[in-house]
Amino acid sequence: MKITGKFLLILIAVLVATLFAMCIDQESQGTQKTQDYQNYQQNQKVQEDKKPQNQETQEGKSSSKKQITFPQFGIFYYYHPLCPNCQKIKPYIDLMMNVTEIDACNVGNLSTCSEESIVMLKLLDSQGKFLGVPTIAVVEDNNVTLLIGWKQALKLGEIVEKHGIAPPPVIYNNSTYTIQECVDCHSAKGLKPPSTFSCTYCCHTGEQSG
Repeated sequence: MKITGKFLLILIAVLVATLFAMCIDQESQGTQKTQDYQNYQQNQKVQEDKKPQNQETQEGKSSSKKQITFPQFGIFYYYHPLCPNCQKIKPYIDLMMNVTEIDACNVGNLSTCSEESIVMLKLLDSQGKFLGVPTIAVVEDNNVTLLIGWKQALKLGEIVEKHGIAPPPVIYNNSTYTIQECVDCHSAKGLKPPSTFSCTYCCHTGEQSG
């Protein structure tokens, strides 16, 4: 079959539309609580117990059979590198990774994702909670808090502070702020999140760097 230029343009348009549909901008979506993930693990164990004995023998000691356990506090970040809203918060997420462990999962290449992040993704998807990227799932004891869309994702620093983890500092002239204070300042003034935290302009003071 001969592929025409027009067909290629249509195909590219469809792919771009699909990506942007996945890249959500949920301004009205607040943090959400999903069901106790331990219930999900227990259900998985029941299903394993119901397997025929010969099937278990065939599977042997495969690593895929091991039960996935989550930490009491853990962060899963779902993104796509081509998603504009994921790109918008990348400087923020990159710096947050310097102070706390974040299990990042590129939904466009799940083979690179951890087993834990894939199990969490399947749980969220089975409940209709996974709406697209960027999405952050924060495990806190028996609850999972969801930050959906780029605006909610920028609240991650508020959550980690409650666990005694200080967001990274941003030094501007002789003043020191946290990146959370910076993104909150931008948000309050209706500005986009900083594209860099090596600032030449201070949102707090309105001053240009000398």
